[in-house]
Amino acid sequence: MDVPQPARRLLEESEALGRELTDQIWQHLPGYESAWMEAEELSEMVVSNVHTLLAAVLADRRPEGAELEPAIRLGERRAAQGVPLEAVLRSWHTAERELAARLLQAYSPDLQAGRRVTERLAVAVDTLTDASVASYRRTQAAATGESGQESIDLVSRLAAGEPLAAVEVERQAAMTGVDVGRPHRALVLAVGRADSAGLARSHRVLLEHVQPHAHGRTMTGYHRGMVVLLAADAGGLPAALARAARRPELPLPAVIGVGDPRPRLGEIGASCREAVAATEVSLTLGLRRSTVFYQDVLPEVLLRDNPVTARRLVRARLGPLLDRPVLLETLVAYLEAGLSQRAAARTLGIHENTASYRLQRILELLGAEKPAALVRADLMLALLAHRLASAEE
Repeated sequence: MDVPQPARRLLEESEALGRELTDQIWQHLPGYESAWMEAEELSEMVVSNVHTLLAAVLADRRPEGAELEPAIRLGERRAAQGVPLEAVLRSWHTAERELAARLLQAYSPDLQAGRRVTERLAVAVDTLTDASVASYRRTQAAATGESGQESIDLVSRLAAGEPLAAVEVERQAAMTGVDVGRPHRALVLAVGRADSAGLARSHRVLLEHVQPHAHGRTMTGYHRGMVVLLAADAGGLPAALARAARRPELPLPAVIGVGDPRPRLGEIGASCREAVAATEVSLTLGLRRSTVFYQDVLPEVLLRDNPVTARRLVRARLGPLLDRPVLLETLVAYLEAGLSQRAAARTLGIHENTASYRLQRILELLGAEKPAALVRADLMLALLAHRLASAEE
């Protein structure tokens, strides 16, 4: 079949076309917008696959060899990031639909030639889709062993905050042998950006420590490159999680966020959101090899989830110190030292007289009559908000 010039131009414009497709996938497919990935990373994979599809179709052949590698990596990364398999399949269908429309336009008005080229496109898309799905399943199988795809997708959707009816959650979980009537809580493990092997190893480490302290079957999934478990606590779980976080084979930062328990599995979505929030706040604060319970980071989560209020609080309570970082550092050291000038001076590596002078200046700027007046809830929250904001910059 002769290739018309407009169709050849499509191949030359594959990068721009790939970026257009990226926008559609990122904005409209569930799981992509919340996955732990950068839009640029997704764009690179889409652009590469679009070029492969067009090149194969215009040459009347299937993608092969090295051309399959981007599709294989896409499957591995989407599995590690907790993107549901359904969303991965829909991303390929989106690409096929858009490319078919462009090819039909390029071959117009020869409808017969346009039909033949879209048939070749379908074969090429199937080839890349099969490569992605196979690598997706290999990655999840390596990490989760016997966990079924439906169970993994359910946990991943809950962790992503998707609103699911309690009865539907319990119906799907019961089909996998989970005792849905027991109290369950969510656990989220964040490690360094691990490859599929590292993800599988991290998952096994967490399961190894959790399973002996859990009633029945533990459900598993992924979210933004993190491992998510839903477990019924049988006692001893906090100590087991602390041991898991300290395992040296886990890539840093190795932080485990723990949500509050819920009476039934159908209510576990809230615990998932709590565990994710506890993990993300801990990562922002730079914690490593730690287990963090949601109830212990409520102020941090509150400030993170209300950034406008947090910024106003910082300006209102710390405004005079914001352009005086030395004084702000001294205030933090003084409060952490229990209002001891000597201990604060030692922490800062300065003379005690220097610490005394700085403290006096801080009191003047903040309008406090005495050091004890610095121990206030609003000031502590403002310092915490400033710390969170600084860590995110």
